[in-house]
Amino acid sequence: MDRFLLTLRCLHDLVSTLPNAPMGKQLREYYTKAVYMNNLRESHEYKECLQLLGFLSKTELLSKLNSLITIIEGSKDSAMVEVRENLRDHIKVIEVASFEVKATPIDVVSTGEKLSRLQLKEV
Repeated sequence: MDRFLLTLRCLHDLVSTLPNAPMGKQLREYYTKAVYMNNLRESHEYKECLQLLGFLSKTELLSKLNSLITIIEGSKDSAMVEVRENLRDHIKVIEVASFEVKATPIDVVSTGEKLSRLQLKEV
């Protein structure tokens, strides 16, 4: 039960501040949905939350992930400890990520004459 409640608190912390709060703002709303729905991940609200999370900036996402770590911090459950360590690893990866694209040399084929579509497909 402890794992369920921690996961529910993490979900609430992660998505309750999203625009229009698709799953609600109160923890009790999350609890009700989790208990009464067959599969929460299949719900329209959950999918909308995942889509909105994709639009978060890097700093917003990092702050949310750090808050998840503080929620999980007190748990002695081995599964939650593993989740906490995975979150820390993901945070490290996100922190060093950048938008710069490494330039790779591209081979340019130049024949000096116009090519037909069939000839372009072959090249």
